[in-house]
Amino acid sequence: MQGQSPYLGHNAQTPLSNSEPSSRAQSAGPVRMEYHQLSYPRQQQQASTHGFGRPPLFQEPGGYHSDDLHNQFSQLAAEHLHLSQEMQNLYERSCITSEKLTTLETFTLDLQTAIAQLQHQQETEKKPNRTLINKYPELKGLIHPLFFEFCCINQALKKSDHMKLLCEVEPLNTGEPFELCEQKQIWHPNWKGHVRDSINAVFIQEIVMRLWNNEKALRECTGTGQIPDGAYAIGTISDCMKSYFRNVHKQYLELNDDEKAEQALRCKMNSKHRARHQTVTKARRKAAKAFESQASPGGQGAMAMIDTDFASDVLSYASDGDLSNDTIQRQKDAGVGDSAFMVEGSEWRSVDYVAFLQWLTFKSKNESEEGDNVNGQPPSKCRKVTQKKKSSKLVFDLAPKKMNEDPPISHKKSNPTVPFKSMISEKWLKTHPDMVLLDGGEWLTGFWGTVKEKEVYKQDWTYLKELDQWQKMPDDAGSESDVE
Repeated sequence: MQGQSPYLGHNAQTPLSNSEPSSRAQSAGPVRMEYHQLSYPRQQQQASTHGFGRPPLFQEPGGYHSDDLHNQFSQLAAEHLHLSQEMQNLYERSCITSEKLTTLETFTLDLQTAIAQLQHQQETEKKPNRTLINKYPELKGLIHPLFFEFCCINQALKKSDHMKLLCEVEPLNTGEPFELCEQKQIWHPNWKGHVRDSINAVFIQEIVMRLWNNEKALRECTGTGQIPDGAYAIGTISDCMKSYFRNVHKQYLELNDDEKAEQALRCKMNSKHRARHQTVTKARRKAAKAFESQASPGGQGAMAMIDTDFASDVLSYASDGDLSNDTIQRQKDAGVGDSAFMVEGSEWRSVDYVAFLQWLTFKSKNESEEGDNVNGQPPSKCRKVTQKKKSSKLVFDLAPKKMNEDPPISHKKSNPTVPFKSMISEKWLKTHPDMVLLDGGEWLTGFWGTVKEKEVYKQDWTYLKELDQWQKMPDDAGSESDVE
């Protein structure tokens, strides 16, 4: 073709469309058409204007190569597929990890619950159950005599002497738990020590096995025993035995330690005083409830005025030799017997408040003797009619000058009782102006003037008149010359 002139639209270097295609054109021909049709529509329009009825010739734009684009598309497709697979793998791994975390959280909660139960069990085992022996009175009655028998204490003595003699038993200098006396074992536990001490542990174990074997032999012979089935276990018997040992240990310390003995005596006396306060207050509250409902609105707050801590102290004494002449005379004037309890009032209480308390006491006592309920219900009918006994007191009041000077203190932890201003005497308010009081209960003021003599005990009527005169006296009048 060299030397020939080019024909229209072509030069010598451009091959015709119907000429033999090159290897490059064969491999990229279809791609060229697609790329040419999508990317270069203007070239298609230009090619359609050529004559000769031949298909348009593809001309690659400058800077673009079809092989490079094909490779890039293939790489992108492969990378897309690879990323899709990686995302699917990550999703599956996240699901597995989530399941493992859920399982781990469940296991952690179960482990924490098990640890808490174990700690509670350990604390329960460490804390001695001091009242366990009281749950099994039959077992308690079998344990006590064995303690006295093992320590060779005469059980024919009084119970108070039993414990005193039991606490006098001292451990042996040899360190042995018992000694032989006429072929009989006499045990010497260490009451001052702990239940887990070697001597005490052997002593407790010996009594447990003795009680267990006796019960076992009795059940085999008669079919029944002395110990209830719920307590017939070595563990339960051992726990009850340790509980009683701790009781002896406590009393031993109280008898041999002056400070603990004084503390135990004080606690015992406070318990007695508290019990007496509760007995009197319970009866007064029943009468105050009826008074508050019947005298409404004049009796509002009557129930709030009755508090166990505001009651008078009921005291006892060993003999009349411990009393002063004035107190002995007051005892005789009251008409009570020897060794009768004496009542100690409080200086802070007004005569109106004391009169109200005495009126409630008399009212509750009379209604209970007549068979009437405080709430106003009629008494039950009885066939036998008995003569009504004359109401009388079994205690006597100390002189007003011997009243205690303690302020009103309520020992309630959650909601302590605060007295009304009408409950406090004017004489006390003058010396305690900063006292916290409640407003209300104005109906109590002047209550003493409305009480009739037949509405209280005879002894109380005499005491109320004496108390009224004492509170009206000036502070510097008289002195407490008669001190017990």
